[in-house]
Amino acid sequence: ASLLLSAARRLRSMHFVPGGSQKFLDKALASNADALIVDLEDSVAPADKLAARLEVSRWMETVDFGTKTCCVRINALDTDLWEADLVATLRAKRPDMYVVPKVSSKEDIERIGAVLSRLERSVGRPEGSVTLMPIATEVPQAPLRAHEIAAAP
Repeated sequence: ASLLLSAARRLRSMHFVPGGSQKFLDKALASNADALIVDLEDSVAPADKLAARLEVSRWMETVDFGTKTCCVRINALDTDLWEADLVATLRAKRPDMYVVPKVSSKEDIERIGAVLSRLERSVGRPEGSVTLMPIATEVPQAPLRAHEIAAAP
C-alpha cells in the first residue's frame, strides 16, 4: 500500500492514451502529464485488441517516455485477455505501473500479483518493481472492500 500511495502522490495528472494509436501517443508525450496510461481496455475495440497489444509492446521497448511514469491499463481480470496483456507489455525497463480495472477484492490483486512476480523475474526485473493501481470503483462491491484491496500485497 505504501508504494501505491507514494506513486499516487507523484502522479498529479494522468493522460490516457488509446493503445496502438501512435498519433495519440505522440500528443501525450508532448503533454505536461506526470503519467501516461496506455489503455488496452476500454479504448480498444475487441477486434483491435491483439494489434493494439503488439503495438504497445513495441512502445515499451522503443519509446522514450522521459520523466513520465509509464502505465498500461490492462483488460479486466474477468476476461481471458489480461494475462496476455502483461506478457506482451512487461519489458526490462517499462512499464512502471499497471492499471487494473474492475478490481473487486484483495484476491484479484493477489492473483495478478502472483503472475506479475513470475513475469518480472522472467524479464530480469526485481520482484515488486512494477506498481499496481487497482481501480476499485467499477464493481459494486469493491468500494466496500477498498481497505482490504489497498492493503493487498
